[in-house]
Amino acid sequence: MIRAISITCSAALVQDTLSSRYRGLQDLKTCNVRPSDVCVPKGGAIDLFWINTIGKNACHKEKPVYFSRYKDGIDNLLTKKCLYMLTLSSSGNELTQREYCGRLLVTGEPALRTGLSFVLPRGSNMTSHLSEKTVFLTDAGVLPTPERYLRATGKCPEQNLTLNVEKLRFFFYMAFSACLFIFLEMILDSQQPPSLEASKLENGSGS
Repeated sequence: MIRAISITCSAALVQDTLSSRYRGLQDLKTCNVRPSDVCVPKGGAIDLFWINTIGKNACHKEKPVYFSRYKDGIDNLLTKKCLYMLTLSSSGNELTQREYCGRLLVTGEPALRTGLSFVLPRGSNMTSHLSEKTVFLTDAGVLPTPERYLRATGKCPEQNLTLNVEKLRFFFYMAFSACLFIFLEMILDSQQPPSLEASKLENGSGS
């Protein structure tokens, strides 16, 4: 009996919400999208995918912008150091639906579909080891469920209702202006002479 264990992954291109000229993977291969406009994580499957599949044409003398941490890649993207970021589809969906919803989006179809498979003979001690490690990672929450990334919300999640300094300053000015207006109105009312009708009533009561 043969047991096969497969691990699949895909890569996606993430950009800001502005319109772009990217239409598909061919744009990366033909440099319709310049290599220097793409941020690529250094090392790993995506880097190898860029080297072995994308960066083979003569136009690829220009290198992509490499980053080591996703935070650096996001910073590069938001500061226009690069216009696109090639990342795992799971990370791309996480970024565009949660942390940077409304600012970043996943462009087009997945650029890469790949995976890793283990074919183990019956009775192999590696079967139990892989099963134990998979269960351990799942229980630890390291392996996310597919629903976490494949669920399309269609809208940005509600943000925390926190007031920043500008909003607090605005509300302070509004409250101060309202109080000042009421105070001035009270002063003006107190300085106005009594009305004619009030004077007649006062004179009538005096007589």
